Amino acid sequence: METTPDPTPVTADDSAAAIEARALALQDRSSFLMRAAVDAWRGVVDTLRFVVFCVYVLLGVVSFWLMVPVVLFWLLRTVIQLLMRPLLYAAEGGSLRSRSGCRRRADEAMMEEAREHWEKRHDAYRLLAARSAYTIMAVKLAALRFWDFSFPRKAVIAIITFFLVFLPGMYLVPRAHYVQVRDNNALNHLDDGARIEYLIHAVDLFDMNQTREYRNENIPWLGKINAQGMKNRIVPGRYYKFWIVGIRWYMPQMYPQLIDVIETDATGKPLEVPSHFIQPTTTGK
Repeated sequence: METTPDPTPVTADDSAAAIEARALALQDRSSFLMRAAVDAWRGVVDTLRFVVFCVYVLLGVVSFWLMVPVVLFWLLRTVIQLLMRPLLYAAEGGSLRSRSGCRRRADEAMMEEAREHWEKRHDAYRLLAARSAYTIMAVKLAALRFWDFSFPRKAVIAIITFFLVFLPGMYLVPRAHYVQVRDNNALNHLDDGARIEYLIHAVDLFDMNQTREYRNENIPWLGKINAQGMKNRIVPGRYYKFWIVGIRWYMPQMYPQLIDVIETDATGKPLEVPSHFIQPTTTGK
């Protein structure tokens, strides 16, 4: 069987062109793989930077919550120090060594110390002004940095701040609701009946279409230790100013916690004589 010869014979130029084309194809493929590797590495680096940024935001939240007890303890320490000196003077009664080193009557030593603190009040003013200026500059710098961040980083800050600062703050800072109570007899048994919480149903005093539900149970860390007594102060149908913490949520079920109760009239003005007081009769019965 005879084969048909190729009418276009392969020349040396054609062989060189094929080799060059193959080399260019290999070079393009190598460049593509190199670019893909560089892009993948950049993606890994960007992801790691984003993770580091999230850690930075979380540390900022921790720093904020650590600042709160520091300020509270500083205020508490200042109050305690202010109380210690009068108590010392009252305990001594007689002579007492003043800050100048001389023994004086307790009242004279106390007046001398008070005058010394009053004369140094400008130092306290300067310290307060310096700390206020530092705080203002820090807030300004934080705002400028937030403005320069990309949208994903701004979204991360907003989400973390909402869930780790705003929501916990609503369980620590009381706020007022003006309501009309519908009933306060609903019970919710917790811990297999070992603990009972009272549920209060009400409507907003200034928006009757807004219904509200509250939880009434003891919260020792907020100074509330008598939930039953607070329940007795609430009369269905009356108007109240409720001091609460917490939020209303549905999945899972969460209710604002009742902290204090002040009875008001229909306009929200506190009553001089709350309705839960039983008025005395002339016969004493």
